[in-house]
Amino acid sequence: MNVNPTLSASVKGTTAMTLFSYTVSALKQKNFKEPDLLGSFVDRTFPNLNIKESNAAGWILHYSVGYAFSVVYMQALKHSNIKPTILNGFIAGAISSVPALLFWYSIFKLHPNPPKKHFKDYLGHLVLAHFVFGAFTFLGYKNSKQVAGK
Repeated sequence: MNVNPTLSASVKGTTAMTLFSYTVSALKQKNFKEPDLLGSFVDRTFPNLNIKESNAAGWILHYSVGYAFSVVYMQALKHSNIKPTILNGFIAGAISSVPALLFWYSIFKLHPNPPKKHFKDYLGHLVLAHFVFGAFTFLGYKNSKQVAGK
């Protein structure tokens, strides 16, 4: 079966990031789970949705944003001399944490009823989570013919 390399790399990166966030949440006993937080924002924005719909929306949004970042990564890999290595993935993750931080900062500040969170802790966690995302997404591209056949 021929799977779209961007979709495959995106699922690998987003899943690794999610597992990292769930692990850190359990260790620190704070909610750093991106799908849960997105679901909370959806629930508070659209109160007519039930909790299952809000949670599903959080997961769909999380994986959709992961896919969008993966598309940008693929373009960078295709149109540059960047190789899909773990180190380059960490660097890409660090760079992509900037728009992610701006998004989360904005949504927490602009939303009329944001969930109560450990906001500063969450933003620090988000940077590390994007390192994981970048590394695993780049690993997902490592054997891609789309990247190798520049």
